[in-house]
Amino acid sequence: MLNTAGRKEDNVNNLSRVRTAKYMYIFFSVCICIYGGLLLFQHEPSVQRVASGIGLLLTLYGCSKIWGYFSRDLYRLAFQHGMATGIFAVAVGIFVVLIKTISAEKLCIILGLTIVMDALTRIEMSLDAKAFGISGWWLIFVTGIVSGALGFLLIPRPFLFGSGMFSVTGAALLTEGILNIITAALTIHMPTKQHPEDAVRSENSPWGI
Repeated sequence: MLNTAGRKEDNVNNLSRVRTAKYMYIFFSVCICIYGGLLLFQHEPSVQRVASGIGLLLTLYGCSKIWGYFSRDLYRLAFQHGMATGIFAVAVGIFVVLIKTISAEKLCIILGLTIVMDALTRIEMSLDAKAFGISGWWLIFVTGIVSGALGFLLIPRPFLFGSGMFSVTGAALLTEGILNIITAALTIHMPTKQHPEDAVRSENSPWGI
């Protein structure tokens, strides 16, 4: 009885961690969308202000991915690279915030590389989602391609966009946020009921009895 009660308590704790991870991930993804949308309609904003906003968002977004990595969601898809990409996003975010003299060109290159890396992990993950039988896998795949393409366009920015740099940056952030919202909605799942005891023992389920 004590073991069963302990497993049920662990199950509740796991559900709480997954739920928190999902909502945190969606919340910061929405924040990225909003910030990207604002950049689309700003003309020649302050580079340092933009850098501080992007750095803060990347840091918080990276923290949500690291939290998600340890949450043990059902499919283990959305956060399968959460530790590596989360730490990278946090490091880049802190770097961007602390470097007060960063140029617009360097900011675009850093952000572009970050978005491309994240988009590539999502494209790879969408194929795993297809294998899991998730019917909306193609939404992740297509949005990942669009997000990666916009991120890639930021890298040679000085030769292409001129004064329209921050509009492209805003579009890239907006698409990146949408990609992550779709990913969270389709792939972060919590079990609706407890696993049978036999299944727990034979499959080493993380959810408990």
